[in-house]
Amino acid sequence: EMLRSLVGSEMCIRDSDEDSEKDHEAILFGTALHYTLEMLGNFDESSLRSAMISLQNRYGQQLDIDSINQIEQRIENLIYNKDFQKILHRAKVSKEQSLSFEGEVKQIDLLLEYDDHCLVVDYKSSKKYALKHQNQVGYYKKAIAKITGKRTEGMIIYLLNDTIEIVKI
Repeated sequence: EMLRSLVGSEMCIRDSDEDSEKDHEAILFGTALHYTLEMLGNFDESSLRSAMISLQNRYGQQLDIDSINQIEQRIENLIYNKDFQKILHRAKVSKEQSLSFEGEVKQIDLLLEYDDHCLVVDYKSSKKYALKHQNQVGYYKKAIAKITGKRTEGMIIYLLNDTIEIVKI
């Protein structure tokens, strides 16, 4: 009985190690994806090529080739997404915009400023924490509206394995 419970607890330890390794990989993937999006000069093919070189230089040792290819594919899907291209039309684009609001410093992935309103865009590589993502974008919307005095909309762009999903907040 004692031996069985010891073996059982050892298996739990091993499982949680695997889980934390998966979490670490997911976090690394998301961070590398965001970095590559930040490195894009424009949302086009040639910018993607140079952003991929930056990704290789910064994360090439930590990511496997599948992850690197996956990041490239997801960003390519975004670049060729007609709805995303429409969103960019006539917008002043700011990437990784830092903002200080109510004593907190936050980082907005993409801030699009139009003549009459603003759009806060947050990129995600998974829908795992969708509610948390919505709350985060809601907070950004409130902050940008207060700072700019313009009507502000929010959006989460999920760069998923095989599709781009755009969710208005």
